[in-house]
Amino acid sequence: MNYKDALYTLLLFIGTQLTLYAHSPDKIILSGTVHDIHTRESLPYATVQIKGAGSYTTIADEEGAFKITGIAPGEYDLIISYTGYGKKQEHLTLEKNFFLAAGLRSDNRLHEII
Repeated sequence: MNYKDALYTLLLFIGTQLTLYAHSPDKIILSGTVHDIHTRESLPYATVQIKGAGSYTTIADEEGAFKITGIAPGEYDLIISYTGYGKKQEHLTLEKNFFLAAGLRSDNRLHEII
């Protein structure tokens, strides 16, 4: 086996192990949607973070949908933010896959400019 074959085999092995680790039964998937609490319109590209034993961050897609994989079971603080809206903060105990439909309130305050 030459150097390139050995390197390819090693990279294939590492990639397989990482895939198995990310999808192992003790890992959790947090998925959901982010929308305006009043209009129910999706909020594309909202930021979704969970912080606890580990820290995970993702950006919702153009439909407001998000998915975080490979989360270790445990207690986390969820923070969802979107420009022009108040932050949503919540404490979560994740023990199994979880779907969350998060509604944010518009922070639509007009300020008088003189």
